[in-house]
Amino acid sequence: ANAFNHGPHAMDSSYRYSINSTIYRLNIHKQRFEEFQNILTHSATDWESFRVGRDNYLVVANSYDDGESNNVDSVVYRWQGVEKFKPVHNIPTSSCADWEFFQMHGESYLVYANAKGRVSKVLRIRTY
Repeated sequence: ANAFNHGPHAMDSSYRYSINSTIYRLNIHKQRFEEFQNILTHSATDWESFRVGRDNYLVVANSYDDGESNNVDSVVYRWQGVEKFKPVHNIPTSSCADWEFFQMHGESYLVYANAKGRVSKVLRIRTY
């Protein structure tokens, strides 16, 4: 993820928080990773992969939107095969630092941590 570092570059007004994050695929024959898909992210701090039923997902923790706001949606992507990962749900978050997936009593959940505030949330996943 393109996590933001509060180093000297933070004073540079040309620094961009919204950039493409790259997903790489392992090419077993060449024994190396190759660029597979670029996804626009906003100071992403974490990616979490998870599976619900037969579907595979990624969720990105977006934390800052080009110096405008800490209130930026995190996005859930579903694997679509030939179409790669496609966005399927935007989740309003603020200073999102981390996503974790877990299952309990036959239910699936996502929990996110807010890096700057006192509110983090647990979300139950519903599939139809």
